[in-house]
Amino acid sequence: MKLTTLNFFQNFHCIAGDCKHSCCIGWEIDIDEDTLELYQKTGGEFGRRLSENIDTTDAPHFALTKDERCPFLNDKNLCDIILNLGEESLCQICSDHPRFRSFFSDRTEIGLGLCCEAAAKQVLSFKGKAEEVVLEEDNGGETLSEFEKSILAARKELFSIAQDRSIPFSARLQALSEYANTKAADKSLRAWAAFYKSLERLDNAWDKQLDTLYRLGKPEKNQLAALPDTPFEQLCIYFLYRHLPNAKDLADLKKRVGFAVLSCQTLRALCAAALSENKSFSIDLLADLARMYSAEIEYSEENMDAVLSAL
Repeated sequence: MKLTTLNFFQNFHCIAGDCKHSCCIGWEIDIDEDTLELYQKTGGEFGRRLSENIDTTDAPHFALTKDERCPFLNDKNLCDIILNLGEESLCQICSDHPRFRSFFSDRTEIGLGLCCEAAAKQVLSFKGKAEEVVLEEDNGGETLSEFEKSILAARKELFSIAQDRSIPFSARLQALSEYANTKAADKSLRAWAAFYKSLERLDNAWDKQLDTLYRLGKPEKNQLAALPDTPFEQLCIYFLYRHLPNAKDLADLKKRVGFAVLSCQTLRALCAAALSENKSFSIDLLADLARMYSAEIEYSEENMDAVLSAL
Protein backbone atom coordinates (compact mmCIF):
# COMPACT_ATOMS: atom_id res chain seq x y z
CA MET A 1 0.00 0.00 0.00
CA LYS A 2 1.32 3.45 -0.94
CA LEU A 3 0.18 6.89 0.26
CA THR A 4 1.28 9.72 -2.03
CA THR A 5 0.80 13.41 -2.76
CA LEU A 6 2.38 16.09 -4.94
CA ASN A 7 5.07 18.39 -3.57
CA PHE A 8 2.95 21.53 -4.00
CA PHE A 9 0.25 20.12 -1.69
CA GLN A 10 2.55 19.69 1.32
CA ASN A 11 2.65 21.71 4.54
CA PHE A 12 -0.82 23.19 4.26
CA HIS A 13 -2.12 25.29 7.18
CA CYS A 14 -5.62 26.66 7.63
CA ILE A 15 -5.56 30.48 7.95
CA ALA A 16 -8.63 30.35 10.24
CA GLY A 17 -9.88 33.83 11.15
CA ASP A 18 -7.93 35.44 8.28
CA CYS A 19 -9.97 33.52 5.69
CA LYS A 20 -12.26 35.72 3.60
CA HIS A 21 -14.39 32.79 2.44
CA SER A 22 -14.73 30.50 5.43
CA CYS A 23 -15.64 26.87 4.75
CA CYS A 24 -17.77 27.17 7.92
CA ILE A 25 -20.23 29.45 6.10
CA GLY A 26 -22.77 28.26 3.56
CA TRP A 27 -21.90 24.55 3.74
CA GLU A 28 -23.90 21.93 5.63
CA ILE A 29 -21.34 19.99 7.67
CA ASP A 30 -22.06 16.30 8.36
CA ILE A 31 -20.79 14.71 11.58
CA ASP A 32 -19.32 11.19 11.51
CA GLU A 33 -20.50 8.59 14.04
CA ASP A 34 -17.38 8.56 16.22
CA THR A 35 -17.32 12.35 16.58
CA LEU A 36 -21.07 12.46 17.23
CA GLU A 37 -20.57 10.01 20.08
CA LEU A 38 -17.79 12.21 21.49
CA TYR A 39 -20.01 15.30 21.30
CA GLN A 40 -22.90 13.45 22.96
CA LYS A 41 -20.63 12.49 25.87
CA THR A 42 -19.35 16.05 26.35
CA GLY A 43 -20.71 17.51 29.58
CA GLY A 44 -21.18 20.98 31.00
CA GLU A 45 -22.36 24.13 29.31
CA PHE A 46 -20.45 23.41 26.08
CA GLY A 47 -21.94 19.91 25.94
CA ARG A 48 -25.43 21.45 26.14
CA ARG A 49 -24.50 23.87 23.38
CA LEU A 50 -23.36 20.98 21.21
CA SER A 51 -26.60 19.11 21.81
CA GLU A 52 -28.71 22.16 20.93
CA ASN A 53 -26.91 22.81 17.64
CA ILE A 54 -26.69 19.32 16.14
CA ASP A 55 -29.52 18.16 13.89
CA THR A 56 -29.77 14.35 13.84
CA THR A 57 -32.51 14.29 11.20
CA ASP A 58 -31.24 12.04 8.40
CA ALA A 59 -27.43 12.40 8.53
CA PRO A 60 -26.26 14.16 11.72
CA HIS A 61 -25.01 17.66 10.96
CA PHE A 62 -24.52 21.10 12.49
CA ALA A 63 -27.66 23.23 12.24
CA LEU A 64 -26.62 26.40 10.40
CA THR A 65 -27.66 29.79 11.74
CA LYS A 66 -30.01 32.11 9.82
CA ASP A 67 -27.03 33.63 8.03
CA GLU A 68 -25.77 30.11 7.16
CA ARG A 69 -22.85 30.10 9.57
CA CYS A 70 -21.79 27.03 11.51
CA PRO A 71 -23.16 27.62 15.03
CA PHE A 72 -19.64 27.13 16.41
CA LEU A 73 -18.00 29.76 14.21
CA ASN A 74 -17.59 32.72 16.56
CA ASP A 75 -17.55 36.43 15.74
CA LYS A 76 -13.78 36.28 15.15
CA ASN A 77 -14.32 33.48 12.59
CA LEU A 78 -12.62 30.99 14.90
CA CYS A 79 -13.96 27.55 15.80
CA ASP A 80 -15.34 27.28 19.34
CA ILE A 81 -15.04 23.47 19.19
CA ILE A 82 -11.27 23.79 18.74
CA LEU A 83 -11.08 26.47 21.44
CA ASN A 84 -13.05 24.35 23.94
CA LEU A 85 -12.19 20.74 23.06
CA GLY A 86 -9.05 20.91 20.92
CA GLU A 87 -8.43 20.37 17.22
CA GLU A 88 -8.52 16.58 17.67
CA SER A 89 -12.25 16.88 18.49
CA LEU A 90 -13.23 18.10 15.02
CA CYS A 91 -15.46 15.86 12.93
CA GLN A 92 -13.74 14.12 10.01
CA ILE A 93 -15.04 16.50 7.35
CA CYS A 94 -13.72 19.56 9.23
CA SER A 95 -10.42 17.89 10.02
CA ASP A 96 -9.84 16.82 6.40
CA HIS A 97 -11.02 19.91 4.53
CA PRO A 98 -9.79 21.04 2.03
CA ARG A 99 -7.97 17.75 1.47
CA PHE A 100 -9.31 15.21 -0.99
CA ARG A 101 -8.33 11.58 -1.52
CA SER A 102 -8.26 9.44 -4.64
CA PHE A 103 -8.34 5.69 -4.05
CA PHE A 104 -6.75 2.97 -6.15
CA SER A 105 -6.72 -0.70 -5.20
CA ASP A 106 -3.28 -0.38 -3.59
CA ARG A 107 -2.62 3.38 -3.53
CA THR A 108 -4.20 6.45 -1.97
CA GLU A 109 -3.44 9.95 -3.24
CA ILE A 110 -3.98 13.13 -1.19
CA GLY A 111 -4.42 16.64 -2.53
CA LEU A 112 -5.83 20.06 -1.66
CA GLY A 113 -9.11 21.30 -3.14
CA LEU A 114 -9.06 24.74 -4.74
CA CYS A 115 -12.37 25.74 -3.11
CA CYS A 116 -10.19 26.81 -0.15
CA GLU A 117 -8.53 30.18 -0.77
CA ALA A 118 -5.41 29.28 1.22
CA ALA A 119 -5.01 26.00 -0.68
CA ALA A 120 -5.55 27.76 -4.01
CA LYS A 121 -2.87 30.33 -3.24
CA GLN A 122 -0.44 27.61 -2.12
CA VAL A 123 -0.93 25.58 -5.31
CA LEU A 124 -0.96 28.48 -7.77
CA SER A 125 2.05 30.29 -6.31
CA PHE A 126 4.31 27.20 -6.48
CA LYS A 127 7.24 27.91 -8.81
CA GLY A 128 8.75 24.47 -9.28
CA LYS A 129 7.53 21.45 -11.21
CA ALA A 130 5.02 19.14 -9.55
CA GLU A 131 6.54 15.87 -8.39
CA GLU A 132 5.14 12.86 -6.57
CA VAL A 133 6.02 12.51 -2.90
CA VAL A 134 5.60 9.15 -1.15
CA LEU A 135 4.27 9.71 2.38
CA GLU A 136 3.91 6.06 3.42
CA GLU A 137 4.81 2.73 1.84
CA ASP A 138 4.76 -0.79 3.20
CA ASN A 139 7.61 -1.93 0.92
CA GLY A 140 5.43 -4.67 -0.49
CA GLY A 141 5.19 -2.99 -3.87
CA GLU A 142 2.02 -1.72 -5.48
CA THR A 143 -0.59 -4.16 -6.75
CA LEU A 144 -2.69 -2.24 -9.24
CA SER A 145 -5.14 -3.31 -11.94
CA GLU A 146 -4.08 -2.94 -15.57
CA PHE A 147 -6.50 -0.03 -16.02
CA GLU A 148 -5.16 1.71 -12.89
CA LYS A 149 -1.64 1.34 -14.29
CA SER A 150 -2.83 2.83 -17.59
CA ILE A 151 -4.34 5.83 -15.76
CA LEU A 152 -1.07 6.52 -13.95
CA ALA A 153 0.96 6.07 -17.15
CA ALA A 154 -1.34 8.42 -19.08
CA ARG A 155 -1.23 11.01 -16.32
CA LYS A 156 2.56 10.88 -16.23
CA GLU A 157 2.63 11.61 -19.96
CA LEU A 158 0.07 14.40 -19.57
CA PHE A 159 2.10 15.94 -16.73
CA SER A 160 5.11 15.97 -19.05
CA ILE A 161 3.11 17.83 -21.71
CA ALA A 162 1.65 20.31 -19.20
CA GLN A 163 5.09 21.02 -17.68
CA ASP A 164 7.02 21.47 -20.92
CA ARG A 165 8.28 24.97 -20.21
CA SER A 166 10.12 25.16 -23.54
CA ILE A 167 6.81 26.14 -25.19
CA PRO A 168 4.05 28.61 -24.20
CA PHE A 169 1.26 27.30 -22.00
CA SER A 170 -1.31 27.88 -24.77
CA ALA A 171 0.61 25.39 -26.94
CA ARG A 172 0.62 22.90 -24.08
CA LEU A 173 -3.16 23.22 -23.74
CA GLN A 174 -3.51 22.57 -27.45
CA ALA A 175 -1.34 19.46 -27.14
CA LEU A 176 -3.50 18.21 -24.25
CA SER A 177 -6.62 18.83 -26.35
CA GLU A 178 -5.15 16.78 -29.20
CA TYR A 179 -4.13 14.00 -26.81
CA ALA A 180 -7.68 13.69 -25.55
CA ASN A 181 -9.29 14.41 -28.95
CA THR A 182 -11.53 16.80 -27.03
CA LYS A 183 -13.79 19.34 -28.69
CA ALA A 184 -13.73 21.69 -25.68
CA ALA A 185 -11.70 24.28 -27.58
CA ASP A 186 -14.10 24.21 -30.54
CA LYS A 187 -17.00 25.50 -28.48
CA SER A 188 -16.85 29.25 -27.85
CA LEU A 189 -16.37 30.57 -24.34
CA ARG A 190 -19.62 32.47 -24.81
CA ALA A 191 -21.38 29.13 -25.34
CA TRP A 192 -19.65 27.67 -22.29
CA ALA A 193 -20.67 30.69 -20.21
CA ALA A 194 -24.30 30.07 -21.20
CA PHE A 195 -23.85 26.39 -20.33
CA TYR A 196 -22.39 27.20 -16.89
CA LYS A 197 -25.38 29.51 -16.36
CA SER A 198 -27.69 26.52 -16.86
CA LEU A 199 -26.12 24.69 -13.91
CA GLU A 200 -26.94 24.99 -10.23
CA ARG A 201 -25.06 27.99 -8.77
CA LEU A 202 -24.15 28.99 -5.22
CA ASP A 203 -22.71 32.48 -5.35
CA ASN A 204 -23.88 35.67 -7.06
CA ALA A 205 -20.22 36.57 -7.55
CA TRP A 206 -19.88 33.57 -9.88
CA ASP A 207 -22.90 34.78 -11.86
CA LYS A 208 -21.12 38.08 -12.44
CA GLN A 209 -18.02 36.26 -13.68
CA LEU A 210 -20.13 34.23 -16.12
CA ASP A 211 -21.72 37.46 -17.38
CA THR A 212 -18.20 38.79 -17.98
CA LEU A 213 -17.21 35.59 -19.79
CA TYR A 214 -20.31 35.82 -21.99
CA ARG A 215 -19.64 39.45 -22.90
CA LEU A 216 -15.98 38.70 -23.60
CA GLY A 217 -16.74 35.89 -26.01
CA LYS A 218 -13.13 35.31 -27.02
CA PRO A 219 -10.16 36.91 -25.24
CA GLU A 220 -7.59 38.80 -27.25
CA LYS A 221 -4.37 36.88 -27.94
CA ASN A 222 -2.26 39.73 -26.53
CA GLN A 223 -4.23 39.58 -23.25
CA LEU A 224 -3.68 35.82 -22.95
CA ALA A 225 0.00 36.27 -23.83
CA ALA A 226 0.33 38.80 -20.99
CA LEU A 227 -0.63 36.15 -18.43
CA PRO A 228 2.18 34.20 -16.70
CA ASP A 229 2.41 30.52 -17.63
CA THR A 230 3.46 28.88 -14.37
CA PRO A 231 0.30 29.48 -12.25
CA PHE A 232 -1.84 28.01 -15.06
CA GLU A 233 0.56 25.09 -15.38
CA GLN A 234 -0.01 24.32 -11.70
CA LEU A 235 -3.74 24.73 -12.22
CA CYS A 236 -3.66 22.20 -15.06
CA ILE A 237 -1.61 19.73 -13.03
CA TYR A 238 -4.12 20.05 -10.19
CA PHE A 239 -7.10 19.19 -12.44
CA LEU A 240 -5.27 16.24 -14.02
CA TYR A 241 -4.12 14.94 -10.64
CA ARG A 242 -7.53 15.23 -9.04
CA HIS A 243 -9.85 14.00 -11.75
CA LEU A 244 -8.07 11.35 -13.81
CA PRO A 245 -8.11 8.73 -10.99
CA ASN A 246 -11.94 8.79 -11.14
CA ALA A 247 -12.00 7.69 -14.79
CA LYS A 248 -14.19 4.64 -15.43
CA ASP A 249 -12.75 3.81 -18.85
CA LEU A 250 -10.58 5.31 -21.59
CA ALA A 251 -13.41 7.45 -22.98
CA ASP A 252 -14.10 8.86 -19.52
CA LEU A 253 -10.39 9.54 -19.01
CA LYS A 254 -10.34 11.60 -22.21
CA LYS A 255 -13.37 13.58 -21.01
CA ARG A 256 -11.51 14.37 -17.80
CA VAL A 257 -8.49 15.60 -19.73
CA GLY A 258 -10.95 17.76 -21.66
CA PHE A 259 -12.30 19.05 -18.35
CA ALA A 260 -8.77 20.09 -17.31
CA VAL A 261 -8.32 21.92 -20.62
CA LEU A 262 -11.73 23.61 -20.42
CA SER A 263 -11.16 24.66 -16.81
CA CYS A 264 -7.81 26.26 -17.65
CA GLN A 265 -9.30 27.99 -20.71
CA THR A 266 -12.17 29.37 -18.64
CA LEU A 267 -9.96 30.72 -15.87
CA ARG A 268 -7.40 32.15 -18.30
CA ALA A 269 -10.22 33.95 -20.13
CA LEU A 270 -11.55 35.42 -16.89
CA CYS A 271 -8.06 36.66 -15.98
CA ALA A 272 -7.70 38.12 -19.49
CA ALA A 273 -11.04 39.89 -19.00
CA ALA A 274 -9.62 41.47 -15.84
CA LEU A 275 -6.65 42.75 -17.86
CA SER A 276 -9.05 44.26 -20.39
CA GLU A 277 -10.58 46.22 -17.50
CA ASN A 278 -7.12 47.64 -16.70
CA LYS A 279 -6.63 45.36 -13.73
CA SER A 280 -3.29 43.65 -13.19
CA PHE A 281 -2.78 39.91 -12.90
CA SER A 282 -2.02 38.51 -9.46
CA ILE A 283 -2.08 35.13 -7.75
CA ASP A 284 -4.82 36.51 -5.51
CA LEU A 285 -6.97 37.25 -8.58
CA LEU A 286 -6.50 33.76 -10.06
CA ALA A 287 -6.90 32.08 -6.65
CA ASP A 288 -10.24 33.80 -6.09
CA LEU A 289 -11.51 32.81 -9.54
CA ALA A 290 -10.26 29.23 -9.08
CA ARG A 291 -11.92 29.08 -5.66
CA MET A 292 -15.27 30.08 -7.14
CA TYR A 293 -14.92 27.70 -10.08
CA SER A 294 -13.97 24.80 -7.82
CA ALA A 295 -16.83 25.39 -5.39
CA GLU A 296 -19.38 25.80 -8.19
CA ILE A 297 -18.27 22.96 -10.45
CA GLU A 298 -15.93 20.49 -8.74
CA TYR A 299 -17.79 20.35 -5.44
CA SER A 300 -21.15 19.66 -7.08
CA GLU A 301 -21.51 16.08 -8.28
CA GLU A 302 -24.43 17.08 -10.51
CA ASN A 303 -22.50 19.93 -12.12
CA MET A 304 -19.42 17.76 -12.68
CA ASP A 305 -21.55 15.09 -14.35
CA ALA A 306 -23.17 17.74 -16.56
CA VAL A 307 -19.84 19.21 -17.67
CA LEU A 308 -18.34 15.80 -18.43
CA SER A 309 -21.45 14.88 -20.42
CA ALA A 310 -21.18 18.14 -22.37
CA LEU A 311 -17.59 17.25 -23.26
